[in-house]
Amino acid sequence: MKHFWSPVMLCSLIIILFLVNPLLAHPFSCSQIRESSITRGDQDISQSLVKRLTVYPIQDSFIDEEQPYTNTHIYPLYFFIRVRSLAGANQRSLLRFDTRSAVPHGAQIIDAQLQIWLNFAPVESRVFDLYRVTETWQDTTVTWNNQPDCHNEVTGWVETGDERKWLKWNVTKDTQGFFNGSFPNYGWLFKDRSEDASHPGFFCTLRALESDQYEYYPRFVLYYEEDTSSPLINIESPQDGTTLYDSTVYLKGNVLDNVGITQIRYYHEWASGSQNDTLMLNHAFPDYSFEWPVVLHKGANTISVETIDMAGNTASQSIQVDYKDDVVAPHVEITRPQTGSLYVNDRELLMGVLHATVILGKVTTRVHAWDNESGIQQVNFLRDNETRFSDSDVPFEWILDDPLRGWHRLGAAAVDYGGNQDVADKMILIFNL
Repeated sequence: MKHFWSPVMLCSLIIILFLVNPLLAHPFSCSQIRESSITRGDQDISQSLVKRLTVYPIQDSFIDEEQPYTNTHIYPLYFFIRVRSLAGANQRSLLRFDTRSAVPHGAQIIDAQLQIWLNFAPVESRVFDLYRVTETWQDTTVTWNNQPDCHNEVTGWVETGDERKWLKWNVTKDTQGFFNGSFPNYGWLFKDRSEDASHPGFFCTLRALESDQYEYYPRFVLYYEEDTSSPLINIESPQDGTTLYDSTVYLKGNVLDNVGITQIRYYHEWASGSQNDTLMLNHAFPDYSFEWPVVLHKGANTISVETIDMAGNTASQSIQVDYKDDVVAPHVEITRPQTGSLYVNDRELLMGVLHATVILGKVTTRVHAWDNESGIQQVNFLRDNETRFSDSDVPFEWILDDPLRGWHRLGAAAVDYGGNQDVADKMILIFNL
């Protein structure tokens, strides 16, 4: 007598299985994670303490060339993913893990493995190639005909042998790419290297996430070190230990960090008070340039920068500058062209014998400027009271080559770091056409 299972009876059986075996009732919506600390001596990872993390899939499925429009997740009892090599009926499997959420920012990936239990081995050893998937897919909708694209280079391969065992692929390079943002994590696809075998082909099953035996779930095993490197702060200006004569300065510099900084704090302290400011960044910056206005007070001023990265590592750096008032003006003198001299195309032909300074063609104007307090910040060259050029480096000079004819006023204004200035000028008779 034949026995037929009605849909109601089949659903009842599944419910009973879930009640009897609670391992079947694990949540399918998120990764399951185990974490422990191990030494690198395990798994050929040498010296020092690292952490081990075991993650279970958030998606898995197999696709069947013989049923190109069928999604395998509709099967009532879905305990296995599959690989088959058979002409016109090849099968491939896909898995995806949440490799990121449980690992601290900035962790260094030491080693990563994809491990899958070979439940039913092929009749002879086969080579399974693993590929990194390059586009999104869903285990409840993926089919042979809409299967996602994969990277053209093989991530790794394993020989199955002909007995039940764990198949292990090294996926360290892919995992490092997921973590550093080189490419998104869409999981992996694995298949028989030599598909389209003749009948009867080669077939095997591998335990899936929905397996009834927890210890045989597919797993992603990760070894990593947490980030303990502090950010590096570089204060470019003002320079530590300098004396400044302008009360308003800008604290400038940059911060470097391997995972990115998320917060910067500024501190300014002087004899009678202090102030501070905190900047919360809208995302993590591995290289961040900062600029903070500071109003100095007379005497010693201590300016500090503190920063925090995504891993919680901190760093700080301080400088001290002195602020003084400079109320004494600098001195400036136009040394070329000299009064009463004749210049032709920048050559001095007569020196101090004429009643006027006469210039034919262009001429190099040179200035001597000095200051007994804060020092010369710059010299501005003027023609007819209009600034034509500014020079901050000794020797202070400018080539006057404007098209001019007749009498004009040549001037120079020296400005010190306290904001004081001195002006010198003279009349010249120039013909430069």
